[in-house]
Amino acid sequence: MSIQSGNVATLATGTVSHRGPAVLLIILVCLLGFTTLVQTFFIIPNPRLFVRWFELLFAGFFLFEASRGQIGPHIMPPMAGWLFVGWLLTASISVALAVHVAPALIRHAEWLTHILFGVTLWSYLQRNHAFLKVLFIAILVGFLLNGVNLLSTWFSLPNPRDYNWFEGIPLIGHARHLGYYGLAALIAAGGLLLNDVRTVKWPRRLLVLAGLSVCWGFLFWAGGRAAIGSGVVGLALILWCADKKQRPPLAGIFVVAVGIGLWLSTLFMVNDPRMGFLFSLQRTVADTSAYGVDGFTTGRLTIWSVALRNLAGHYWFGLGPDGYRFIEDPHHGIQPHGMLVQFLVEWGIIGTILFSGLLLVILWKGFVLVRRGQDPVLKAAQGTALALVVGCILHSLVDGLFYHAQPLLFLVIGFALLLLPTTQGHTPSVRHPVFDRLTARRTLRVIVVLLGLLFLLNSDLIYQFLY
Repeated sequence: MSIQSGNVATLATGTVSHRGPAVLLIILVCLLGFTTLVQTFFIIPNPRLFVRWFELLFAGFFLFEASRGQIGPHIMPPMAGWLFVGWLLTASISVALAVHVAPALIRHAEWLTHILFGVTLWSYLQRNHAFLKVLFIAILVGFLLNGVNLLSTWFSLPNPRDYNWFEGIPLIGHARHLGYYGLAALIAAGGLLLNDVRTVKWPRRLLVLAGLSVCWGFLFWAGGRAAIGSGVVGLALILWCADKKQRPPLAGIFVVAVGIGLWLSTLFMVNDPRMGFLFSLQRTVADTSAYGVDGFTTGRLTIWSVALRNLAGHYWFGLGPDGYRFIEDPHHGIQPHGMLVQFLVEWGIIGTILFSGLLLVILWKGFVLVRRGQDPVLKAAQGTALALVVGCILHSLVDGLFYHAQPLLFLVIGFALLLLPTTQGHTPSVRHPVFDRLTARRTLRVIVVLLGLLFLLNSDLIYQFLY
């Protein structure tokens, strides 16, 4: 059955589910639109847990639906299979060797939750291309809803310019965390015009321009240099993915959005040198003059050196997942503000090489698929995903994107979109000695049962007990 005919696509070969795709879409929209707004509900006070619970819910429902068919879904791209197996074994050894085994096991369960969500989303989207644009709209709308909440707080305060926004943004907390969501929303908004900018009507162009401007406004207002720079790179990649005739009007919209966003940010400037793009530039010059490279990186060289010193004797397998929490330094925080340093601390040299290789293989494959793509809908989605993945990885080099659940959610979605087949209705065959066996119905049902254990390991009560 095809999407073009208006019928609901199958989740697994041999079975047609009329409710499956719709239920999974609802889960995705909730996941992308309410990851931080969920803090307003007392039943789920932690957005980190909300993200992982809904990821497990999506994966579990998808696999349950797939297990009812004759043949299960393809849930792992073959070229990444062995790298994943190697990383999984290495990370498991890191958990076993960790000094704090229980927190390491919980963190390991978090990684597996994100990965399982990614591969099931990849298989789901192969059969449901009509929902691709919904993902980007949900990311953008979710960020704008958080922006509305932030503005309502601003106008409710007697002296909003003196409030500590750097550490007290409603529902988000730290100002740099606003950059995670803002970066994803910015690229999602830009991707809505990819391969479409000449044909869409002006009202839609203006809506996308408004969305881009608001995203830039929040990013400039927060002042995170990594998020701003990654946003520029992400939009540049979207331009690269567009056809040559579409680049001038698309570039014009992007440039106008930058100007409007910078102007909007000046309307809400606060009395804090850590906030605002202009203050950020002044601080960068001053800190670089006073402290050199460490000042330019806002002390990250010190953070990284402390982390690497604590790796002595644990170079091959690291300190275990979430091991950075337990290093001997009272000022280190909870994560090392750097992707590679975090990988080294959690998995050591072996795990870092394997996981980084896995990311690079998928990224390169996605790059090739974007270059060869012919279907305009898929090429637009994959081009946006490429921009999202590259922007997030660039951001993660100097921040904790690979540590926090929400930005990891966006990154996983980007990787899932990158590996979609280049033509609609085509599902690539998977020939892999390990992952072919995961398509058996009995195996899928066992995995669904094991998801219950992952759900327990993602429990807030366990977190409060162990931390």
